[in-house]
Amino acid sequence: DELPVFQAFAKEGKAPSLLRLIPEQFLLVMVQVKRLKLKLQGLTLKYTASGVLKENSDNLGNVEVALQQMETSKALPELLYLALHVSNFFNSGTGRVTTAIRLKTLEKFAQLKSNDTTGKYKTLMHFLAHMAESSESNGVILSLAEELSGVSIAAAVDLSALDAAVGELQGQTKV
Repeated sequence: DELPVFQAFAKEGKAPSLLRLIPEQFLLVMVQVKRLKLKLQGLTLKYTASGVLKENSDNLGNVEVALQQMETSKALPELLYLALHVSNFFNSGTGRVTTAIRLKTLEKFAQLKSNDTTGKYKTLMHFLAHMAESSESNGVILSLAEELSGVSIAAAVDLSALDAAVGELQGQTKV
């Protein structure tokens, strides 16, 4: 409400009674700054972004390490290849033979129950683990836990919190 009055005083160069008080002097100077709102938003973003990045840098680092471990792992492709063969064996004759397998599919391996009366295999995941132990690439697959040690740490990262932090920064950059 007072902004047009201060802008008029700034243009005319008169504000004798207002210049006695320091807050009004400050406001008068701030009114004269061009694109003040954008500059203040930029400064706010500068200090907010550095804080958000510092808070989330450890989490982002953990995710990056896990991704690098997954890319360089020799055991992961072997395990997925074995899981593909197990999946194709169970789907043989149904026309649902696949050439690739998604990581999310491995969750289904843990959910599929067995009717094995010996109690050796409770789920398809147990069967897959047994096959991994007895396969010819045994040494490679058994080193999976060592190769992907950072994945369990990265799995604990709350991606929705990271996404919210990025969204907050993106919202501040829009004018």
